[in-house]
Amino acid sequence: MTNANASINTLRRYLQTVIGFGNNNEGLVAKANAIIAEDLTEINDLVDLAEGKDGIKTLCMNVRKPSGLMSQPGWNAPDPNPFNLEAPMIAQSGTAIPTLCEQRLAAAAYACKIYESIGRSIEIPILNRLRLKEFQRHKEATDNYSESESLPALSKSFTNQKILDQFPTFMREILGVSKVALSYVTRESAVVPVTLPQLKPNKPWSMEHNSMMEELIAYTPHSGPAYEADNARVYNLLVSHLAGTTALGSTSRWQKSRNGRGAYLDLMMHNMSSAKWEKTISIAEKVLSERKWNGKNARYPLRIHLARHREAYNDLVKASQQIQYSPPNETSRVRYLLSSIETADPTICSAKTAIQADETKKNDFESAADFLLVTAPNAKTHHNDHNISGARNQKNNNRRSKFVRRNNNSNGKGKIKSGPKQELKFATIRKENGTNLVLMSKMNAEKFVKKLHFNRKGKLTMMILHLQNSSSGN
Repeated sequence: MTNANASINTLRRYLQTVIGFGNNNEGLVAKANAIIAEDLTEINDLVDLAEGKDGIKTLCMNVRKPSGLMSQPGWNAPDPNPFNLEAPMIAQSGTAIPTLCEQRLAAAAYACKIYESIGRSIEIPILNRLRLKEFQRHKEATDNYSESESLPALSKSFTNQKILDQFPTFMREILGVSKVALSYVTRESAVVPVTLPQLKPNKPWSMEHNSMMEELIAYTPHSGPAYEADNARVYNLLVSHLAGTTALGSTSRWQKSRNGRGAYLDLMMHNMSSAKWEKTISIAEKVLSERKWNGKNARYPLRIHLARHREAYNDLVKASQQIQYSPPNETSRVRYLLSSIETADPTICSAKTAIQADETKKNDFESAADFLLVTAPNAKTHHNDHNISGARNQKNNNRRSKFVRRNNNSNGKGKIKSGPKQELKFATIRKENGTNLVLMSKMNAEKFVKKLHFNRKGKLTMMILHLQNSSSGN
């Protein structure tokens, strides 16, 4: 038996057993032979079908409804046949291909295409049904994937260093030309192993990874038209996120070639050096040891204080991955946290004592943080009464004020005059039905009642004044 015949027989058995053509032996052979008749001689030929948009679909349609004519089966020539009559020609009869078999065949073609792209040997034993199912899921996920939003804008808190630190993660969320995450462009090594590691049992990826996308990121080669397009896109993303910064100068030598990988490596070398990480460590340690929370600033609640501690710790962990450094353990993190809380509030003090006495909480930052959040009082207290020392109009001081004053000689019925801006002392704010009312005593005889309207920023936008009879109270 020649090698070609051996390959065809191997392919036929694969179509019969794994793809599942037919319900009986005769049907199996007929359907498998019909597929092979479409110029398939070995399993690698499925790669060509996967390259086209509807390669497998067209193949199965041709098998179901082949073109051309055939002699009518079962026709017998008359005897004698003086006119040399031949069997009439009829349309070619097709072979039924179940939909499920077509889906498996499409998955097998897709798997062959993927394995060829990363240099893995295509062998029939590794293309079992369980692995084909995983390939179907991977293809569905990539086909329906929508890209995430871009990185946050450059700011005082989100520096060049943080952009570069998060850039590989950001690239992981963007798919390239071949539906591979762009993080393969910026991976640590550009060289792909000659022989890929062994596959996990019934999984289409190797033992070192946990998904097909991780496999592709690790082993997709840095060559070919797809890589050139992806590499250029990475360069454009770097330039757009670092526009207007001094860091952009590190990419200038790659501008003509649009080499995203080269630009990224230069940026990492210039902006993520040991000195930069040592500065990051210094800033993070300062946050842990010096930043305090006392509960008096409504704009800096305990929730934000805890988030600052988490961010500082994450920076220390990232620094330890780049230079020699040991970040604080959980016990030290809790100790830093408790030391940073300086308040006489009895609830907080009791919570700190409880954490120090609990073996779990004092050795687990997140447990301690959750306990503090549950027990901490709300920083924004809402009272119905607020004493204020004065009230001022927020309008332009050069204009006449909207404060009105009572004519002291009017005996309650005089003319209401508008006067210049005046400061009203000893006022009290009361909340009635969700509206702030300001009661201001004047000469112990009358009261002004002022309704205040605030915008979202807390600025006074409208003041409505009217008189209230002094008999209503002092």
